[in-house]
Amino acid sequence: MESLILVGATLIDGTGAEPVRGRAVVVEQGRITQVVGTSRAPRGRRIDLEGHTLLPGLINCHVHLCLGAEADPCALKEEPAALTALKAVRRAQETVDAGVTTVRDPGGREYVELASRPASPPTSWRWRERPPSASRRSRTSGSFLREVR
Repeated sequence: MESLILVGATLIDGTGAEPVRGRAVVVEQGRITQVVGTSRAPRGRRIDLEGHTLLPGLINCHVHLCLGAEADPCALKEEPAALTALKAVRRAQETVDAGVTTVRDPGGREYVELASRPASPPTSWRWRERPPSASRRSRTSGSFLREVR
């Protein structure tokens, strides 16, 4: 598979360092493998991102993929579980599209948020169940963490 080389963007690395320019981000098999000076970038398909900024994925520690902005969230129990699952998958994709690559969902509906994970694109998402030390009854324990890799 050909490498993807992202050039021209301003890079923010998330460490607090100043943004940098003149770098190339090398992506191989869907993963960032290196960041090098533009002149040292390997051959591959280049995408010029001049005028854009690249930064690490954002983290949202409190989402409810099964809930939208409905006026009455209690109405969710009247909705068919299959419809809730479809909405959860759509909301997961919208979350990624907004730049959020890791979420913590502290509760959904009958574990639909967990059951919908295989259907959530891209297939390279990695899922981790809640930590073993987290209480299943705790509202802050979280149902899962999802990371895009």
